Amino acid sequence: MIVEQIWTNNAYRNFNYLIACPETGEALAIDPLDHRKCLTRAKECGWTITQVLNTHEHGDHTGGNESVIAATNAKLLAHHNAKDKIRGMDRGLGAGDMVQFGSVELEVLDTPGHTMSHVCLLSHGDSPALFCGDTLFNAGAGNCHMIIALPAGIMGSGFWEQVNRGGGAAARTCPHCGGEIGGERRPG
Repeated sequence: MIVEQIWTNNAYRNFNYLIACPETGEALAIDPLDHRKCLTRAKECGWTITQVLNTHEHGDHTGGNESVIAATNAKLLAHHNAKDKIRGMDRGLGAGDMVQFGSVELEVLDTPGHTMSHVCLLSHGDSPALFCGDTLFNAGAGNCHMIIALPAGIMGSGFWEQVNRGGGAAARTCPHCGGEIGGERRPG
């Protein structure tokens, strides 16, 4: 699995991701707001974007969907409860579903809190990775303001337990956040 982090350099300080299968060149674009950078980087690497995944429905994560899909014919994936919020969704996802392209398999985690329709993706193996949208930021917990409205324990009984199922996997998991919140601003 090859991971490319794309810095959008926008006011929201978003990251977009391309994840590619080294054997087939198939790629997944995660939250491709900066569609130009995502499409350019995929072309430079010789990858074909076959799927677009939105971690949640906010515009700073979905804004590039139409352009990427128009250029690649990719399928659009997101949380199953986001079907009325994300136009053109092809596949609704829930906890335990798998997203596959080439030999790459990513497990879907249902992670409400930032929004009620938020998913993360977890890769397993020697170097586990977590693509966590706005559930986590580089400076700490994500903007999970909805947590107070959730039934008792829904976030805590799900998120870390899902990540940590592999017997201490959380400590070995590399988080790939949806944005850079806090800390020093990157140079433009």
